[in-house]
Amino acid sequence: MDEIKHFRDGDVVLYKRENSKRWQARIKLPTNKWKRISTKMNNMDDASEYACQKYDEFRFKVKNNLPLETRQFSAVANLAKIKMQNELDAGYGKISFNDYIGVINRYLIPYFGNMNIDKIDYKKLKKFDEWREKKIGRKLKASTINNHNAAMNRIFGTALENGWIHKTQMPLLKNRGLKTERRSYFTKREYRSLCAFMPAWSKMGRKQKTREIRELLRDYVLILTNTGVDFQNK
Repeated sequence: MDEIKHFRDGDVVLYKRENSKRWQARIKLPTNKWKRISTKMNNMDDASEYACQKYDEFRFKVKNNLPLETRQFSAVANLAKIKMQNELDAGYGKISFNDYIGVINRYLIPYFGNMNIDKIDYKKLKKFDEWREKKIGRKLKASTINNHNAAMNRIFGTALENGWIHKTQMPLLKNRGLKTERRSYFTKREYRSLCAFMPAWSKMGRKQKTREIRELLRDYVLILTNTGVDFQNK
């Protein structure tokens, strides 16, 4: 039979199994749920003191909307990667997941890896921006930073789902990257030349699939230009 001791009006329960010398604990949370922990202690007085400290700590965290436990960034990031890869393998993951996984491996884990996920704040994110720019050797474009931010949000989303951060700890990721420069217009003369060239070009592919893709591209050009795409007036 298990040996059982009660503390804090029954909200802290110590118990020791017949085949173990160490005390385990069940702690009642303010939400009326119970959380199990191991005290890793053989002495009952030491174990009860530890469990009661944990009881106070859990109550403080619940009251202040803090996670009861957390994880290192690398552990959460690897879990997010596995989830994305599983979705890709199953055939319904987004193509962009491949880019996110690459970003996580090259930039996010090398920098944030050993930090606790709930300790990453604005200052750490700002220092990361500086480190990343130095590592790459240039200021990143806004589109690239959007990709990095999306990968980071996947990781924080995983932490939120597992209760390792609170919603209030989700950081607001900013983007101060360079705006993408608009490509040059086609002139009317260039457009007429393109339209004259594409019908024959679309039939020149060696494979049926190539011809179909070229015909589709031709249709795209015609649709875009006939639904409001502007040209340089030359």
